[in-house]
Amino acid sequence: MQAVYDHAAPSYDRFREHWLAVAGRSAEEAMRDDLEAVLEPGARVLDAGCGTGALSRQMLARCPAIDLTMVDLSPEMLARTAD
Repeated sequence: MQAVYDHAAPSYDRFREHWLAVAGRSAEEAMRDDLEAVLEPGARVLDAGCGTGALSRQMLARCPAIDLTMVDLSPEMLARTAD
């Protein structure tokens, strides 16, 4: 499975945007709203299966003082978390 995500990593964010436009935007918005309700400075947050870090970047934008740890099976996905 790791090889699949390593291979997909360079185009993953484009695919993710397409998926959000077609089917997932409301689900992601609801999840962001739930996260915003509990995020506070100093909160310890684990984003397991973080992919390219898209959701993590959104959490940091809303609450920059969280203690965020991102993990993913794919090193290629993790390499893109700083983009």
